[in-house]
Amino acid sequence: MRTGAIFARGSCRALKWVAVMAAFAMLGSTQAAGQAAAPEFESAVFNGTTTVMVTMSEPVYAGGTLAASVFAIGGNAGTAHTVPTTPGAASATFTITFTSAVTTTGTLQYTAPTDNSSGGIQDASGVPLAASASIGATARPLVLGVQGHINVPMGLAMDPVELSMATGGVGTISYSIPAFNTANADPPVHVAGEVPPGLTFTAATRMLSGTATGAVGTRYQVNYTATDSESGTPQTDTLTFYVTVVQGTPPPAAVPTNGEITDISIDGAVEKNIDGKRMHVQEGDHTKVSVTILWEDDQLEELWKDVPEGGKPADAVVMIMAESITTGNPRWLSPAELNHDVNIGPGFQINVPIPKVPKTARYDDSTGSTQFTLGRDDDAEAEAFKLVVTNMSAFHEDSEDESADHVIEDSETQGIKLERDGKGVIYEGGDDVVFEVSADPALVDLSIEVRFDLDDVTGETVASRDNRLDVSSATIGPGRDEMESVTVTLDDNDSNRTDDTLKMMAEVVPYALDTGAYEGITSQEVDFTVVDVHKLPTLMVSPATGMVTEGEGIELTLTIDRNPANTIATDPETRQYTSEAIEVMLTMGAGTTAGMGDYELPATAKFEKHDGKAPWTQEMKVMVMASADDELDGGEMLVLDAMVAGTMAEYGSEKDSHAGVSMLTIEEGTMKLVSPKTDEEIQAVIYPAKEAGMGADMIFSPGEMIEVAPASALFNAAEGVTLSYSAMSDHDHVATTSVSGSTVTVTAGDEVGMAHITITAHASMPSGAKGLPQTDPREASIIFPVEVGLETLSFTLMGPEDMNLVEGSMVGGMVTATANRAVTADVTINLMRDRAMSSADDMDYTAEAITIEAGMMSGTTMVMATEDDMMENEGNMPEELVLYGMAADNAGEVMGEVKFYIWDAAVPALPIIAQLLLAGILGIGGYRRYLRRR
Repeated sequence: MRTGAIFARGSCRALKWVAVMAAFAMLGSTQAAGQAAAPEFESAVFNGTTTVMVTMSEPVYAGGTLAASVFAIGGNAGTAHTVPTTPGAASATFTITFTSAVTTTGTLQYTAPTDNSSGGIQDASGVPLAASASIGATARPLVLGVQGHINVPMGLAMDPVELSMATGGVGTISYSIPAFNTANADPPVHVAGEVPPGLTFTAATRMLSGTATGAVGTRYQVNYTATDSESGTPQTDTLTFYVTVVQGTPPPAAVPTNGEITDISIDGAVEKNIDGKRMHVQEGDHTKVSVTILWEDDQLEELWKDVPEGGKPADAVVMIMAESITTGNPRWLSPAELNHDVNIGPGFQINVPIPKVPKTARYDDSTGSTQFTLGRDDDAEAEAFKLVVTNMSAFHEDSEDESADHVIEDSETQGIKLERDGKGVIYEGGDDVVFEVSADPALVDLSIEVRFDLDDVTGETVASRDNRLDVSSATIGPGRDEMESVTVTLDDNDSNRTDDTLKMMAEVVPYALDTGAYEGITSQEVDFTVVDVHKLPTLMVSPATGMVTEGEGIELTLTIDRNPANTIATDPETRQYTSEAIEVMLTMGAGTTAGMGDYELPATAKFEKHDGKAPWTQEMKVMVMASADDELDGGEMLVLDAMVAGTMAEYGSEKDSHAGVSMLTIEEGTMKLVSPKTDEEIQAVIYPAKEAGMGADMIFSPGEMIEVAPASALFNAAEGVTLSYSAMSDHDHVATTSVSGSTVTVTAGDEVGMAHITITAHASMPSGAKGLPQTDPREASIIFPVEVGLETLSFTLMGPEDMNLVEGSMVGGMVTATANRAVTADVTINLMRDRAMSSADDMDYTAEAITIEAGMMSGTTMVMATEDDMMENEGNMPEELVLYGMAADNAGEVMGEVKFYIWDAAVPALPIIAQLLLAGILGIGGYRRYLRRR
């Protein structure tokens, strides 16, 4: 079993502790700057809060996050984290925030990575903190509990005594009994000496056990010491207690009982078949040893015959001792250590009571037992033992003289420690990296085999490189080296240009006591960073922003630095950054608005191979040209990306791109020969021309024309320039254009809609008249819209020349509806009777609605008089019918009305004078119809 300690120790031993003493007060003294490689932590305070300030005696550098945990006396009181006030900068004060309020005084523990490349703590000179560096903290005092006086029976095994645990301190606490005295003085004087004869002290478990062989009355003074060996200043506390040898109750004289011992067992033992059947018990168990004796009735009668009334015979005494066994698989089973693992001395006895004489049976048995403790140790090995009877002469010759083989299953799991042997930065192709592996906990009797492997944390296959392990496995343990090493030989060129994080792995497969197989891999891993020595140097481009005019150039300065300020090496030109020739290529980057023809970039720039001596920077001038053209581009943006590449392909094809290293504005260098006037000046010409062309109704109707003259009123021209004009419409069916000299004519077409008229230009705008952006120095344009509309519809009703209708006649009167223009969709006009002007009613005629089809201007219908065989009017006078029209869906106003005379079909013969009078009234047409009706 592992050492019982207040705090668990990490495998890298880079744990740093700071003691916490009282509420929010900074205590302790400041050591002189530069006195130690690692800065010391001053004492800090917290109690019942979640925040505390920790001050160090000198600044440290922390590129990453420091992990911290807080422990109270006897246990964990919470967790915490801390970061520098300014990450990456020197800082001596850290703010720690705990995840919950700390309600008891505790101890703060820091974990400081020693690998600087992963953001570890450095001292002021930039050197990573050593894993073994002292922090110089002031620890809480150790306090041991009170242990009194122990009486040990002489010659008999004592019950194991667990001495008290110390509290306080900041690290692992170790225990020891440095000396005893053997004087029988009162009080005894402490002198150097041996452990009292027969007694054993196990520091890992604080157990005092064994059999005292000193004289009765001898009193031993014991100085029991606890030491906190991991604090900045080791501290010790000592407890004094006494061991007195007293007269033990001797076992009764061995009386031959002739009883047969049939069973010797340990309570709670479990049978398992692992390399053969054995009983298994657990390390540290407090249990019982039991012995069962079988008696014959005549034996019992013999034992009871001289016992007085009310008495009983003396118990049978079985003397037991433990015996180590070495049988079994030596890879997983070791012999038990007597008086330690088993805690049984030679005088271990078990009293078995004598039963009554059975009345009916010939046999009876009885069992005796006594308490039994299995010790704890600091290893992880399973031990084997058996119990043996030492006074067999007192029992029947057929008795069992020993128990079954027992295995003590250890409560610890066998693990390993893996640590790097050495410090400092690891470079590609540099010195070998050595790792050491040892058993955790340490081995006593057994050995273990450890397997090694190397992996790449970033996912790249390590097998593709030439990183080699000198061994793939090693065996450690007794009879062999207690610590083995494995060496990594690093590839001198891994064909990439980036730092790599590798993982050294060590694995041990322990023997599983529940299945009897090797399973449950226990592993340890150590990550380490290999600094690539072929990384591309950093690049700077100056100026970062600039301006250049078309037809001119701008000079850029390219600078590479093979020894930047953030290097961690002492010779970075050969150990961190490549010294090979470097190529730099400028390319157009995101955000560029300039076209390919607007600039010229230099060919690939090449920096020569570096000689490995200061100065570490190299500089080169390159020219970027802005191309001259005859187009008006406005202010264009050229964003340049610079790409750095090595010239040695075997070192890797990675390129380092620095986006947007230079942003250049290209200014326009072309003079305008003509340009539009202001929008206000253009509108002052266009609007009056449109009003004049649209007429009084302000509708641009088909056939109407708008004349814009002179077109020169729309533009500004450079001195000496002669202008000509052209015009176009984007919808010729709506409006067409023509140009005569400096006059532009726009003619409305026969289609309703909107057309945009462009005079010597490009582009379009939804409304208004304005100048267009200019792209050609010899050409400028303005644009304005025209809209062609239709005259409002109206209709006129017209009837026939003959307005007479005769009831029942097949001849009717045609009514025509005429529109003022062709309709764009079918229009229906319903004929309605004017009630006020008509003596006829709705039953006296029929008339269908008039339909004017799309594209037509008129439509007709026939009005018929209805025959009813009745004489409606006295004197045979006609009825009057007046009709007017209504356009469906309010398509337009219907003007005019139509009047008819409806004659009764039953008119009798009249005298000649009456016929002449009627003819005069009706007119020639109606008279003729009248005659035909006769």
